[in-house]
Amino acid sequence: MDDFMRIIIFFTIMFIGCFSAVACGIQLKLFVNNIVNSNNNYEYTIQERDIHDSIFNICIRDKTHLSGHIIDCRGALSFRLVDSVNNLQIEGAFVNGLDTLTGQTLSIDVVEQKGKIRLYKYFEPLQNGIWKYKNLKGKLLKQRIYYDGVPDFLHDQK
Repeated sequence: MDDFMRIIIFFTIMFIGCFSAVACGIQLKLFVNNIVNSNNNYEYTIQERDIHDSIFNICIRDKTHLSGHIIDCRGALSFRLVDSVNNLQIEGAFVNGLDTLTGQTLSIDVVEQKGKIRLYKYFEPLQNGIWKYKNLKGKLLKQRIYYDGVPDFLHDQK
């Protein structure tokens, strides 16, 4: 078997392995801050049912859609958020979070009147690269650069 075929097989195994981890219940929590209007930030948890062939396209609230491409199952992804109500588009990327995190939810059985805490695993990716904030016509309103979750305020463009 030649080297080229070995490389193809290796990347195929890596690709399948990555998305089997998403299928195992790993979730991605995204926080998209709105530097144009800080009173209107966006938060969403991408779950397995939201992902189709590494692509997601989700309505996160009335007239607000989040779409993108997942690069790997630990949170690296590119995205585009369109908020028709607030005349805003946000484009950017995330890199892998630092570690797997654990969250909890409380479920209550109303018949037996008992509560149960359920734990789940998730990744919280870090903002990275150039984030562009535009109106719906495409006019650039602001631009910010992030380095592994840290904003570079000195080079903000208005």
